[in-house]
Amino acid sequence: MNPTISHLHTVLKTNATPSYNECCSMLLSWITEFDRSEHGRGDSLLNDMHVVGMGMCAAFCRYKDSSSESYNLVEALCHFADRIVLCENPICDMSWQEVVDVVTTLQIEFHTLFEPQENGGFSCCIKMQRLVIELMARLGFFLSRSWRCTREEANEVSLEVAHGVFEVDADGWQRVRDDSVVQVLDGIHAIAAASWLILSAKSVPDADMDGIELQNFHRESSLDDFYELSQISDTPMGAITQYIHKFRHLFHSTSQVVFYHFPSYSRRKQLSMNLLLAEDSEPIAILPLLMQIAPTIPVIHEHTGAGLRAVHACHKWQWIVVSNIVLLSDSDMHVYHAHPCKLLAFAQSLSSSIPA
Repeated sequence: MNPTISHLHTVLKTNATPSYNECCSMLLSWITEFDRSEHGRGDSLLNDMHVVGMGMCAAFCRYKDSSSESYNLVEALCHFADRIVLCENPICDMSWQEVVDVVTTLQIEFHTLFEPQENGGFSCCIKMQRLVIELMARLGFFLSRSWRCTREEANEVSLEVAHGVFEVDADGWQRVRDDSVVQVLDGIHAIAAASWLILSAKSVPDADMDGIELQNFHRESSLDDFYELSQISDTPMGAITQYIHKFRHLFHSTSQVVFYHFPSYSRRKQLSMNLLLAEDSEPIAILPLLMQIAPTIPVIHEHTGAGLRAVHACHKWQWIVVSNIVLLSDSDMHVYHAHPCKLLAFAQSLSSSIPA
């Protein structure tokens, strides 16, 4: 049995209360070992990531119930609070929909939360790991119980039921709908995985970039790749996975997702060669050209295994596109950040130094 599942099973079976460090350990295992893009088995909407995530929410709820430490969401979000917090309630008093709203705004604002450091890597004023655990703990409050409507008028329906968040059985008991669980856990899993990748990225040592020359024919032959990468980077974090699960039998292109969220979306135009050759050129614009130079290095996104250990292990190197951020990862999930040309030179220097 997977160690994460085994430990989680023990916690839930024995009514144990996990420590914060245990919660952090389970969270890391969850985002690196469970594939959120999988479809549920048979008629189920829930995949293994969702099922394990629901159990972790319940376990985190126990940690939160036993903790005397308060959590102030507005303070935790620093200057991002006015763009993310949509209600005045603390997380411990939020409704299911209010928690979902926080997750959604985090997905939308995700690309603004990280600041690049001068020598490579990123910083973030938000403690993302703690925030994710707090949100999951509140979800666990709803997922670990069911309730009955206490209204005197039998025909009166709660707002949550009307919006399709909860479902009611024949005896009047309410529970969270599976599709609501899928939607929010897809978002949280994507946010947690992407944050971990970005914040674990390290700078690379100087490498000889003489062999990497960007030419106009690289630009011309990579336009389709640029359009696809730029559209993916313009969608909210985790939105593609959510769309795939929501419209399971209709999905065929990532362009559907960006137009679903932004009906009047106009695709970006690729930069001119002069701008691409500038030192501060946009990484998402340079990467398509490097895909022409080194076509054997795959590109992975939030919906194709970014942060999933099994996917990273399949290749010596892979590009990771997280919003507008371009990272490089090896098969052991060591993550690097620098100018994309420098990253490619670094990968090539290490690959050429390995004896045949």
